[in-house]
Amino acid sequence: MQITQLINTRGNSVANHFIIHDEDTGARYLQSYSSIVARVKGDSVIFGPDWDYSVTTLKHLKSFLGFTGVKKQLEAAISSGKIIVKTIKVGE
Repeated sequence: MQITQLINTRGNSVANHFIIHDEDTGARYLQSYSSIVARVKGDSVIFGPDWDYSVTTLKHLKSFLGFTGVKKQLEAAISSGKIIVKTIKVGE
């Protein structure tokens, strides 16, 4: 498992935001403070319940995903089932 600090679009480290690479499962996680905000494994994307906790959390989530759209598009993906929202644990 490898943990690195999230780097923003300006190339600066983001305090209290980390990317976790789990080589065993092939998953990448975004951690904001003590909350797992998202998991990406292949084409599967799962958001934690705090995915839109704040404007800043959402901004870093979009950066992690490489997503340039708006929140309503993410909400539509959740409504359609393309993105699942549930509690996430590293190693899943």
